[in-house]
Amino acid sequence: MENILEVNNINKSFGTHTVLEDVSFKINPGEIIGLVGRNGSGKTTLMKCILGLISIDAGEILFNDSSEYYKNKDLMDQIGYLLDCKLFENLSAYENIKIQEWYKGKRYKKEKEKAIIEDILNLVDLKNDNKKVKAYSFGMKQRLGLALALLGNTRLLILDEPFVGLDPVGIQIIRNFIIKMSKERNMAILISSHQLSEIEGICERYLFISDKRIKAYAYDERRKVIIYTKTQIPEEIKSIIQEKNVTNRVISFWFEEKVFNDVIKCLVTHNVIIKDIKLSKMSLDKLFKEE
Repeated sequence: MENILEVNNINKSFGTHTVLEDVSFKINPGEIIGLVGRNGSGKTTLMKCILGLISIDAGEILFNDSSEYYKNKDLMDQIGYLLDCKLFENLSAYENIKIQEWYKGKRYKKEKEKAIIEDILNLVDLKNDNKKVKAYSFGMKQRLGLALALLGNTRLLILDEPFVGLDPVGIQIIRNFIIKMSKERNMAILISSHQLSEIEGICERYLFISDKRIKAYAYDERRKVIIYTKTQIPEEIKSIIQEKNVTNRVISFWFEEKVFNDVIKCLVTHNVIIKDIKLSKMSLDKLFKEE
């Protein structure tokens, strides 16, 4: 599958403080990728680097195979984002979108303009009324920010903490929106959030920022195997799983098909009686804490 975004070995420092070091990853069309890390780990800095809002010190970022996409209006028109969205508080949602369209150099006849803007508002569950944005709830403002991110031919959507401050209804609306954009528009979406349970339900892959670097995981592959035995476990097991999580009668390791098969073969060879085998996914929250 062709990558829509490719980040290759980028570094970013502010003075003597290094924030990102040798960071690399790729995103494909239609993928929803979760960006996870502790406060100050560099999530927002990484997103701003991708958007061309701050420069990188080394490495390369490619969007649609171009390393200078941030200088190309047509390519930048394909990247939408929600980062500290600034709105015209004394105008309506309709007027906010209209101004952004004009700023992008787009002019339509009145009827077509109305249809386009109302379609965008409908996508984020907002109405075309005269209500000023300053009277909106925080959740409504977030949804208007998403609407603005969809202007143009958006192929990559970057969302920084979109669930913060939202009630359960607002969270569900944005979750549904993200899934819909991925499936119906084949849109690649990079989303950061401290509400791990929310992105756990919608992301296909996760990028963990830790110690300035990224550890990439396909969450479905992160499964823990626990084998309980009735008899002594042979020492050879430790070299197979390369872990110390082995007691006299319990073996624990991350699931990999070859490793699992080798462990079972070793146990059978040594006539070890297996009492039980458990295979379970770790919650994203627990996995995050372990990393």
